[in-house]
Amino acid sequence: MIQILMIVMAVLLFLCSYYLLQRSESLFVLIAKTKDNQRFLRYFGLLYAAFGVIGLFIAIIDHSTPSMIYLIIVILFSAVFSIQLAKKAKSSL
Repeated sequence: MIQILMIVMAVLLFLCSYYLLQRSESLFVLIAKTKDNQRFLRYFGLLYAAFGVIGLFIAIIDHSTPSMIYLIIVILFSAVFSIQLAKKAKSSL
């Protein structure tokens, strides 16, 4: 069961990564289109892709401790991304 959830999480991270890297134009409605914001979206897009790859490896390993550590790290980085995106959106108003 943990393997299935880890694979689903990795696929979702790959989708988020694709959206941040290839479809970032739709996010520029919320934030200003500057080089700094483009680097911000690219950084987190690549980070999510790396987390997706790591998630697939952890799904293959199928141990609960690395899976829980992975989930905590992904949730923390997602929170950081959300907070920073909200700050950028607020400052661009």
